[in-house]
Amino acid sequence: MKKLIILLSLFPLFIFAQTVSTDTTLKNLVIEEAPSKLSEFKGGMVELYRFLGQKIKYPTVALNNNYQGKIFVLFVVDTLGNVHFPVVLNKGEFHPSLEEEALRVIKLLPNFIPAENNGKKVNS
Repeated sequence: MKKLIILLSLFPLFIFAQTVSTDTTLKNLVIEEAPSKLSEFKGGMVELYRFLGQKIKYPTVALNNNYQGKIFVLFVVDTLGNVHFPVVLNKGEFHPSLEEEALRVIKLLPNFIPAENNGKKVNS
């Protein structure tokens, strides 16, 4: 069976994930680009990938037409561990159904442990 790979990233080298909000009032949010402690999924990367594996449903149209790819998703993690503004970074490179599925799954993520900078919770 084909696999849809969702890579969650704020920066290409870091993997982040949190709960998704559709709140558009955060457009002027101050973002910490290099926090001293990164946000993290409760249970670590193993649990994050387990969660993704359980929730991803490969789109039928993609499966039937042999569409596959790695979808990169960018989003902001706030001081409460919520995700805001998820965006597909490589939009248009793969079938839209794969992008839609990646965003759907991101919206299902539970709260994470927020990032910190010098002991203070920060947006990242």
